[in-house]
Amino acid sequence: MKNLILLVILLNVSLFIPPIANAGIIDTDSESFIDTQSGLEWMDFGINNIDSYNFVSSNLGSGQKYNGWRVASSEDVTNLLINAFFGFGNTETGNVGGWDIVTHAYNNNSTGSNIEHIFDFMGFNRAVFSSNLFSHNLSRGLFETSSGGLRELILADYPNTLNADIVGISTIPISKLHFKSSDYLGFSTMLIKKVPEPSTVILFMITLFFLLIKKNRSFIYKYE
Repeated sequence: MKNLILLVILLNVSLFIPPIANAGIIDTDSESFIDTQSGLEWMDFGINNIDSYNFVSSNLGSGQKYNGWRVASSEDVTNLLINAFFGFGNTETGNVGGWDIVTHAYNNNSTGSNIEHIFDFMGFNRAVFSSNLFSHNLSRGLFETSSGGLRELILADYPNTLNADIVGISTIPISKLHFKSSDYLGFSTMLIKKVPEPSTVILFMITLFFLLIKKNRSFIYKYE
């Protein structure tokens, strides 16, 4: 009976695992957020920006600080922007004023812009204090291009009603040499990892259940 109750508990816990097929961005308790369309977990902004790109990208192996993560590609970041922000604001693509892809979403008086909740899930690198009109939370993230270079994702969260919240990919390439030859901080390195399929987790839980049964039977036989 105890084993049956345990199985029910484990299967119910599995229901709280974010489904991969559902659209949206969800927060986690692990300083990360999940894009449920791509099935990728992204490290929050404001976590690894204490380290340079050079340090982060060279510490992704087993036993190292960022073990289990990898640096995001242009395709990964483009898909994130499409999945997270398209439909919420005024989105433009192509070389638009120095942006490859850019979304503007204007604030209202009570709740901020309609992408405010997405920014909340993603975190931010630093608060920029200026006049009341221009103070904002700024995030800048580095990702790798197919040619081996770096590009920059920028998120600017303005709390007032006169400026639009902005998220976009800059068209300006960034030299890796700059980040390899200095410890320039303030940029997050955009790190991702694949979220386990729910079916895999459920299978693991069922396997764990039967192992517990086997262990309990061994214990009973030993002391009969």
